[in-house]
Amino acid sequence: MNFNQEESCSHLEQTAEMLGMKLTPKLESCSVLEDAISGLIEIGDQEALNGAKFMGGVYLGKIIKEIVGGEWLKHDDSNQLCLKINDSIVFPISAVESYISDPNENSLTFYANTVINQCLKR
Repeated sequence: MNFNQEESCSHLEQTAEMLGMKLTPKLESCSVLEDAISGLIEIGDQEALNGAKFMGGVYLGKIIKEIVGGEWLKHDDSNQLCLKINDSIVFPISAVESYISDPNENSLTFYANTVINQCLKR
């Protein structure tokens, strides 16, 4: 797959740093992602939110990958970028899209914890 996770994540980390936020590929950074995206929601910049959906999803996937492993691929049925972890397929970009639609009901921290806990049980 023609996709560079490290490049995307590095760019997001630099952008967050310019905004006074610190992103690391650790579970604690889910709340930083939520704060950054919430700021964009408040501003109402749809173009920035579209970029945040992808880059935030990639970063969320990186956080999950750092803990339980996995590999990025395009899902056969939906053609969406997803993360394959053992025999599970997860969609971190879709999780960020859900968060953008309703931040009060779609916590990225909850999503990451759920995916990680399910993968660790297997």
